[in-house]
Amino acid sequence: MREKDKVVAPIYETYDYGKFSIYPENRGLRETGGIKERKVNKLQKLIDESKWVHELGTIQVNESYQIINGAHTYTVLMRNKQPIRYIIIEDPRFNEATKREVIGSIYNINSINTAWSSEDMFNAAIQVKAPLALAMQALILKHNNKFKWLELAALLKKDVDFFSGRWRKVDMTFFDEKDMVEMIHSEEFKYDLKHFLTINEKARISHRKSLLLRCTYDIVFNARSIVDLKLFRKALASIPDDMVLSAKYKNKDAAILMLIRHYNKSQGQSVEPSAVKHQLQHGVDSEVEVM
Repeated sequence: MREKDKVVAPIYETYDYGKFSIYPENRGLRETGGIKERKVNKLQKLIDESKWVHELGTIQVNESYQIINGAHTYTVLMRNKQPIRYIIIEDPRFNEATKREVIGSIYNINSINTAWSSEDMFNAAIQVKAPLALAMQALILKHNNKFKWLELAALLKKDVDFFSGRWRKVDMTFFDEKDMVEMIHSEEFKYDLKHFLTINEKARISHRKSLLLRCTYDIVFNARSIVDLKLFRKALASIPDDMVLSAKYKNKDAAILMLIRHYNKSQGQSVEPSAVKHQLQHGVDSEVEVM
């Protein structure tokens, strides 16, 4: 059956651990070489319980023996003095391309095959000096790490899913998008960030921070024809801590109800919470208010 199949990459085996190194851009973590001990410990448990399948533990390296895929496998096998099985990847993207192209390729592979986190991707983007990542990092450091890049992405893309940690809709190319880079340096974004910092400071004490931010910005982004944004932002600045800490808003509907009731009471408005919920359920406003 396999006589007609083409052999594209032989598998080698060696005990010469020193010939390998972990590709510098792998996961973007210089301090650990991209290695997470928690994952190594899980692999170690498989070895300890005799559940390790050596044939499935083949790593992939470039022509300089830098590990492109399988750094954790290499680490656990080296610690247990077991042979390393490897395939040499001759693809020029892993041997001759720019670092940014390579890290993009690594991300695209590892985001499917292994548990890349949002911080892995952000760290990788910083390491290759992607302009949007550097701008985000500068803002995060300026404000003492009180928010994450995902929250900045939510503001930039006007997409509340980022507040809930749903980041896989973007990849490494996001950090090179020209319009996003221009936006983060704009006066409009500075204005948005100023108001975000206010509600974020409130939300940080809540056990449901992501829910509160998601509902707040769902209203900001998608209910502009019903809610006066200037007054709504004033209301957010005055929201009491006991309201933020309340156990009453356990879901989206309850959180929106709380936000609109406070908006009405503090700003002398009479918006029906049901009207806001209907607007949010049936799409984005066609009217966009210029602030």
